[in-house]
Amino acid sequence: MGSEFAKKEISMTHVYDYMLHILREYAKLQDFKPKVGSDLIELCPEAFLCATPPNERPFLEASMVHAPSQSSPCILSNVDTSFV
Repeated sequence: MGSEFAKKEISMTHVYDYMLHILREYAKLQDFKPKVGSDLIELCPEAFLCATPPNERPFLEASMVHAPSQSSPCILSNVDTSFV
């Protein structure tokens, strides 16, 4: 019953908006400047699919972002983040 509600009412757009909000709030708490290491390599998103079990692959593919959003993220200023 709960999973049916989630399938109908929760979209990946809303999930990504919330994730962006949480990451921005978390970034405000950081007191260091991250540096990119010289020995790092960039991976394409499809590289993660190779190591995914076959039964999880459809869910991962469905949640992938294929292009930047054309709209701004929603504003979650009324959200209580005191627990974060």
